Amino acid sequence: MTRRNLLSLASLSTIAWAIAPLHANTWQSYENLPENQDPWKAETSKEAIKLLYPDKEILLSEKIYLKAPKLAENGGSIPIYIKTDLKAKRVMLFQDANPTSLVGIFEVHKDEIVDYSFYIKMRQEAFIKVLIEDINGLVYVKSQEIYVSSGGGCGG
Repeated sequence: MTRRNLLSLASLSTIAWAIAPLHANTWQSYENLPENQDPWKAETSKEAIKLLYPDKEILLSEKIYLKAPKLAENGGSIPIYIKTDLKAKRVMLFQDANPTSLVGIFEVHKDEIVDYSFYIKMRQEAFIKVLIEDINGLVYVKSQEIYVSSGGGCGG
């Protein structure tokens, strides 16, 4: 087995672990919304968050551990690590570098540990935001700016 094949298999298993917590009904609930009300089509994280939580106060939190490189050498593969001890109901990731902001929504089962690791693409420097809705309905946010090296990037 070549190194490239091994790395490809490792990447696929990482993606599988990231997608495993998702439920089919997560995606279906936004299917019939008009385009201007669909958080998956929002261009900024602020717009997407407002569509998901129009009447909620978003609380800054140090209870969320977010690890990502401050300078990404390759915008096509930026490692993201999210962990929290909050009793989470839902975990969401946003970024403002690409045409649509919402990266993913992860539904969390009762007693499941939030300890996620995956890769995202960003074409330019921007903030990433992690929102966590806890079982009591409170919504917490943690953000970090990521600079993307001009030598790397999604397009080459």
